[in-house]
Amino acid sequence: MSELLEQADVATAPQLLALEVASAITRRYRIGGIERVSAEGALEDARSFFGSAGIALVPDAQVQARAEEIALDLKHPLKDCLFVALAEREQATLVTLDASLLARASPHHPFVRSL
Repeated sequence: MSELLEQADVATAPQLLALEVASAITRRYRIGGIERVSAEGALEDARSFFGSAGIALVPDAQVQARAEEIALDLKHPLKDCLFVALAEREQATLVTLDASLLARASPHHPFVRSL
């Protein structure tokens, strides 16, 4: 991931990404995968990362209408389509490990590529 960030002029993501990262950390704590102190540290690190020049977060509302269109066209979850809509708007490459998103989006949106 850090290699991708180094290659990008500016890495952008929907604001949803910060919430998804925090959700993954708290879920990991909830199921017993990490101790509370580790979860708190990871949450602080994530907030710091997103607050720095790591990734520019774009308000979801800026791309929501287009993401809704894409979600309907692809019959795919809206939250994933926020990333597609943002990449489309920014004329950027979207890299993903999500096989379902890749299969549905890449035929219509060639800028969606596998990590």
